[in-house]
Amino acid sequence: MDNKESDYMDDLFGESEPVQNDLFGDTDPVQVAVPALLTPKPVLDRLDELQLSGCCNKVEWSKAGAITYIGSNGRSVYLRMFCRSSNKEDWDLGEEVSLLIEIASEAPHLVHLLWNQSGTILAVFDACGRTALYANLGAFGRMRLLRNSTQDDEDDSARVIASYWLPSIVMKGMAMYIRSATRADEAGAWSFQTDYDRTPGPSHPIDSKSALICLTMSGKLRLLYDAGSTWAEHTLDLGIAKTCDDFLTHASFAPDKDGRLYLVAHNMSRQLQLFELRISWNETKQNIRGQQVTTGLDPALEASTLSTIPFFAPSQANVDQSDLDPMMDWRDTSVANLTHLQLLPASFNKNWEQRISPLLMAVFSHTRNGATANPMHQEDFSVISQWELLTFHSTLHPTFNELNSKAKPAKLESSLNRMMLQKKPDVISNSHILDLCSLHFNNIVATALSDGSILLRDRATMEPILPEIATESVNSLPQAGFAYPISTEHLGLCFAFSTNGCIAVAMDAEGKLRLRKMEIMTDWSDDSQPEQPVIALTSQYAMACWYSWTNDDVLATVPRNTKQELLDMFLRYVYAPLGVSVDYATTESQKDTVTLFRFSTFARCLSAQNVLGNYHRQGAGKALPKKIAWAILNIRAVAITLGITVKNDKNISPLDPSVVTLISGITKWMLDLIAFMMDELFTLSDALRGHEISKDKLSQEIKRLNTPALHLMLQSIPRMLVRFNCQYLALALNNAHKTGQQAEDPAERRAIAEYLALFNEAPVKLHHFRRMIDEAEGWIKRIYNDSFGEEARVEAERSMLVSGALPDALMPVAKHLLTSTMERLRSEMDPTKIYFHDLRWLDLTDDQASEMLLEKQKYDVHMKKPIGPKARLRRCTRCRSLMDDTPNQSKVPSAAWLALLEKSCVCASNWMAVPET
Repeated sequence: MDNKESDYMDDLFGESEPVQNDLFGDTDPVQVAVPALLTPKPVLDRLDELQLSGCCNKVEWSKAGAITYIGSNGRSVYLRMFCRSSNKEDWDLGEEVSLLIEIASEAPHLVHLLWNQSGTILAVFDACGRTALYANLGAFGRMRLLRNSTQDDEDDSARVIASYWLPSIVMKGMAMYIRSATRADEAGAWSFQTDYDRTPGPSHPIDSKSALICLTMSGKLRLLYDAGSTWAEHTLDLGIAKTCDDFLTHASFAPDKDGRLYLVAHNMSRQLQLFELRISWNETKQNIRGQQVTTGLDPALEASTLSTIPFFAPSQANVDQSDLDPMMDWRDTSVANLTHLQLLPASFNKNWEQRISPLLMAVFSHTRNGATANPMHQEDFSVISQWELLTFHSTLHPTFNELNSKAKPAKLESSLNRMMLQKKPDVISNSHILDLCSLHFNNIVATALSDGSILLRDRATMEPILPEIATESVNSLPQAGFAYPISTEHLGLCFAFSTNGCIAVAMDAEGKLRLRKMEIMTDWSDDSQPEQPVIALTSQYAMACWYSWTNDDVLATVPRNTKQELLDMFLRYVYAPLGVSVDYATTESQKDTVTLFRFSTFARCLSAQNVLGNYHRQGAGKALPKKIAWAILNIRAVAITLGITVKNDKNISPLDPSVVTLISGITKWMLDLIAFMMDELFTLSDALRGHEISKDKLSQEIKRLNTPALHLMLQSIPRMLVRFNCQYLALALNNAHKTGQQAEDPAERRAIAEYLALFNEAPVKLHHFRRMIDEAEGWIKRIYNDSFGEEARVEAERSMLVSGALPDALMPVAKHLLTSTMERLRSEMDPTKIYFHDLRWLDLTDDQASEMLLEKQKYDVHMKKPIGPKARLRRCTRCRSLMDDTPNQSKVPSAAWLALLEKSCVCASNWMAVPET
């Protein structure tokens, strides 16, 4: 067709308008429907997979932040960690690491991935249901094979169509829910309403052990469980697959109270059955050291049918004028095929006002490209069908009680409860639903659509949740203005959502991944930044801290242009819903330090300050709140190590040479931190010499010098931790002297001598510093007397920790410390020696020399020792600190406490493996 003819056709039919002028001269235009574009082939292929089996998750995001996905060839599995990028400004996916999975070319391809609830064990399924289990080996990216799939038979009927990890006993503790955050008073303060409940469902009876339950397409239940030295298996045939039409296609598990599981299963003849499952572990126990310890398990599975739907399908015809094309007045949803089946446990509605029953959700999709005969030529669509799982109470007629006494007694009313599936209205989507996921403790449903959108719906009503900012109460991120923007550049086929639902990862047909991050859809300019989005992020971050889940995705969702006062609000409020105290200024409060040492909750909260405290100073040194947070995190880690290794034993010293070698780097770091604090205090004292020390003047000098030393002395948490470390270093010094006198082996004497040299060469003697910090402790306690008020004291402590503010009440202590005390210490110490002592490796200064040193020489963040050039490394996903992960080749075995301590970074974040070069 030449250009002239083309122009004529454009004039006749128009270029883009679906309007055609009548050929006979009528003035009224004739509407011409423009046919919809055909569904892309990758989407059709993905729908075929979803219709074949309910277990085909090709990408999974664990609660530890690891993203695993099956390669496009179906023969490999890759892992990438969600982490901070090298510039520490952005968050992205880390390096791709291939799991060492050996699959023969003729073996079935891999089809499904599933992480356990703690995010440490990965299950990999192939098309014949053969199951391999991999455990995290310290750092994600180094996985250890727990169970080889080759021990399973290659049987097509054994394909897994549903799988569920049972939570461990540790994960089955009290579950915390932050129902909402509301404005508490006219001043605009926020309060958090929390609830606690037991985690439902069964669990492995042994602490920290895992178990996986699966259902095959032939109706066989498989229970894989950690039996100690190996993984054992127990099976139960439900006896429902008598013909080929009875083979199952989709199924789903959901936990419920009383330690039971619900199971729904759908077969090829479109029948659906609801089962109740119970697990009896039949433990064998022995009395070991006065405690009953489980030494063996002989589990048994019990299943009972609760309800059956003979023909499981959406309503025959659904009419929803608000969602239909104007040219279409009805559509028959019975032609759609099942792609997703998910049973959600009991939960609350989105406002946490009402408890709602378990909900069965099914997605049916129809494509006009398909082979299904459809005379109406319906366009593509998906429909979400819902059934509510309700309990009906049946009572016996009173006449049954008048039966002959020889007859069996009537059942109790509680035993006559019946479970029923009650249909709810369908929801139709013009785009194909490619993924269905429940978020926010199962009360928000996320659907990933083929048009590039991710839509959030209220589970109770299935109404879309629009990104609107509530005024007085915040319950979730969507209610605070967050939503997923539409992506048209990347056609995602497989999706996985982060732990907190802030970010989704989409994988295309070629196996390429792209992150989809929630954004604030309302005005977030510099002049208009309401508090609600930050409060919602704070709630989500706090809940992840409670469960020890990764919450890097929450920090990555904080907009870059967020004002500093809102970032401070995040850091101030994050402790509140968790009940974590930031005030240890009184003698009574210092008796209860469990949350500070035993649990990682405090460290996880403070870790956010290490990131957000430097949000607006990237490339311009470290902000004071970041320095305070980083110092405390390291001081806490040192305190835990010294508290475990150094014991006050008057008879036998615990400092054998192997322990001395392990804690030598930690000891040097603490002694150098003391020198750093003294050097900074001397510098601050010199800057104030000849001036009246007012609060404004002192704050001005602290800001100019950017020094955290005074805050580490005045704030109760670092002061208590430093005093704790000084006490145990003094014990270590005494015990080292004792060990040195008793040692006979030359190598042992040399190790002890090197350890004692650390104290002798330190520019600040331990007893001088202990006297100063003990004096400061006494002064502050006298100020914080009963008349001061607990509320005012907590606020003062929080302000010092979060924003580096100086409270008026502690100004007398600061003045005395920077004048009289410093003058006395000048005569007891050598400030010049302290000044020239190399403190660059502490990573608490901003000078270029420190940056050059730390760039050239890397240090182990836990052991505080230089890392060799050929060492195998771990890297923290958040602060990017390093740890030497080289296998121990020495004859000295690694202590159990060391392995426990090194499970996470000092900032309580997870490790990722650094690829070896």
